[in-house]
Amino acid sequence: MTDIMVLSFTALGVLVVILGILRLRHVSVQGLIFGLGGAVMGLLLGALASVPLSKLPTPFGGVLPVVVSAILTTIFTVGMLSRRQALMAQLPFLKMRDTPEVPTTDESPHQLPPILVDTSVIIDGRIADIAMAGFVPGRLVVPHFVLAELT
Repeated sequence: MTDIMVLSFTALGVLVVILGILRLRHVSVQGLIFGLGGAVMGLLLGALASVPLSKLPTPFGGVLPVVVSAILTTIFTVGMLSRRQALMAQLPFLKMRDTPEVPTTDESPHQLPPILVDTSVIIDGRIADIAMAGFVPGRLVVPHFVLAELT
């Protein structure tokens, strides 16, 4: 290869690395792990396929192993990233949470402790804002006698 081609490929490689680093700032940890796993699997299969492909005659023996490795790496990376949810369902021990788990409506009456609300709390009116902000560590319960007192 000529010096200009080597310089061009080096500049292209540096540009790809810089753009990749900038793009990685917006990728979740889960996406990064699955993408790296797919890339490793693709590179391993590409390395296995390159041994017999390198024995081909001169024009194909030098180019085909690199092309097959690049194609397999791309396919496995995209496949792992696109099937991330299905893989997480099969591997529950890898489950990662970015936000704290919020109980669903089916679970909330049974798991959250009851907090009795008095008439003075309801008249004050700030309890609704406090509860919507998430500062109430349970479910609010208003007894019938409190409702009767308010009406």
